[in-house]
Amino acid sequence: MRYIRQSGFLYELRPKDFILGVSSPIIGVEYLQDGNWKPYQPDGEKQYKYATFDTFSCTSFSFANIVETMVNYFDKNNMWYPGQKEKLNSLGFYADGKFNISDRALAIMSGTMPNGNYFQNVGDACREQGLLPEALLPFGGNNQSEYLNKDLITPELRSKALEILNILDISYEWIGLNQEQINAINPHIKQGPIWAAIPIPATHAIEVIAVGEYFDSYEPYIKKLPLVHYTMKVNVSIKKPEAKYKWFNTKSDPKMIGVKEELMYKLDAMRTECAFPFKITSGYRTPAYNATLKDAVIDSAHTVGLAADIYCTDSIKRSKMIKSALNNGITRIGISETFLHFDLALNKPQNVIWLYS
Repeated sequence: MRYIRQSGFLYELRPKDFILGVSSPIIGVEYLQDGNWKPYQPDGEKQYKYATFDTFSCTSFSFANIVETMVNYFDKNNMWYPGQKEKLNSLGFYADGKFNISDRALAIMSGTMPNGNYFQNVGDACREQGLLPEALLPFGGNNQSEYLNKDLITPELRSKALEILNILDISYEWIGLNQEQINAINPHIKQGPIWAAIPIPATHAIEVIAVGEYFDSYEPYIKKLPLVHYTMKVNVSIKKPEAKYKWFNTKSDPKMIGVKEELMYKLDAMRTECAFPFKITSGYRTPAYNATLKDAVIDSAHTVGLAADIYCTDSIKRSKMIKSALNNGITRIGISETFLHFDLALNKPQNVIWLYS
């Protein structure tokens, strides 16, 4: 059996790099309290052609794996704004229902060299040039030079790659630059998988997919995490479309003032699906006002604009509203005799429906 050395990571700290806690303005979102992204892991893809050549593209493969993992999470939690997933599907990113990025296209666009690439080159290529689906440029070639042939990225493909930037916002920042700082992995993996380089000294880029485990571009794909040399946090989020609501606006309904756009979009989609008027009884609440309410919890999602109560006493309408809410990715629902509560708080239990006494 031919042994293929896991390599392709190059290190360089650049003056304009964001460093967590030092120069970074990026604010992440905690999605998973346990930091276990394995339920959302992508299909494994090798960065080499067995017994023939290695692409030295681990930086691109690991970055693509992180984005794919995050999109799988968004899919399973139905977090898209209307039309966004349909657009990704029309661009060809889904094959057999699974989101898949072309690692090869990213490796080419980021300028992968014979000995590998830098984190920053890959992150910047994505942010500035976009991404292509695997189906448009799959693994191929008989050697590294053929695999990284720049002529494969035609003007048409370059134009198509930019379209995903209208849907996903992607940024990156250093977490740790030495082993003493790597303990920072644990809290930040709640926001997304960690981009890391192993071992010490680092030669290979991987996706830390859970505390103590990583997802690789060599089989077996899930491995125990060794000592880590460098870590980066890749922040992947869904871009909010320009605010356009058919049914709600803050002028006609003051109770919607302060309600976050992500909830407004979902309530608007629900109103269209249900085809009957919604009467908002409670939207955003100031913490001071919330404290005056008898049964309100101190950390209510209303106080951050992520909850709304809608008047309802009709069982048929109640059923339609709950079904529509679930279809639109609202998985925290409270049921009262006179209203339904919908909220998007990520720091509270998900996939729950409760009753108010």
